[in-house]
Order: sequence, then C-alpha cells, then structure tokens
Amino acid sequence: MDCVVWNNGNEWKTCVSSDGDLQTGIVLGEYKLTQEFAPITKADQMNISVNVWDSGNKLEIVGMCGSHGTHVSSIAAGSYRILTISD
Repeated sequence: MDCVVWNNGNEWKTCVSSDGDLQTGIVLGEYKLTQEFAPITKADQMNISVNVWDSGNKLEIVGMCGSHGTHVSSIAAGSYRILTISD
C-alpha cells in the first residue's frame, strides 16, 4: 500500500492506494471524526477506515476481514429469553 498523511489545518487526511497510483487512491479522514470508509478496490469490496496517531507519524489502516460480528448478532437477534430479577 502506498500512503500519504497530511493535516489540512483542521484534521488529518490520508490517501491510500493499493496499486501505487495516489491520484486515484482513497482519500479518507480519521474514522473517529468523519466515520468515512471505502472499499480498497471494487473487485474485493473490503472496506477500510483509517486512524492517525503520533502527530501524523503513524497511520493505522483498519479493515473488516470477517463476518464474526454478523454471525454473533444474528444469533443474538434470533434468540430471546425472559429474565427475571428476584430479591
């Protein structure tokens, strides 16, 4: 991955490219501020988001690679149980 990190005066921005062409790379702000995410490529449909640490010296690229959360939430949604609290 080729990456560039910069501060626009208000927030950290990043450009991430999987093919070396930063002109067509993904431009994202920090997820905790912008909630931006995008697929690395249209073919793989793997979404990424970014975090910037250490005054712009460290870029964290976060990708959801599995369906564990969907699996767990489906089980939780399909299950129910009445709980009672007794003194």
